[in-house]
Amino acid sequence: CRVMQGESRSMGTEQILRYLYLVDRRLTLLTSGINWKPEYEAELEAIDRELKQLREVVEAEHKKKRHAAG
Repeated sequence: CRVMQGESRSMGTEQILRYLYLVDRRLTLLTSGINWKPEYEAELEAIDRELKQLREVVEAEHKKKRHAAG
């Protein structure tokens, strides 16, 4: 995954946009209802893996902001 390769743990614009896209896509798939397709399962798993990696970066950003404010 490109999220952590050769990048600092600071969250850049591209990572923020990717995170928001993945969250939106995940919600779209989860609310697809009768339009659900079996291939969505694999896509959801891939989204969850990438979101997990991005979530680590998000948490690091929160920690930095808390530390700077305190």
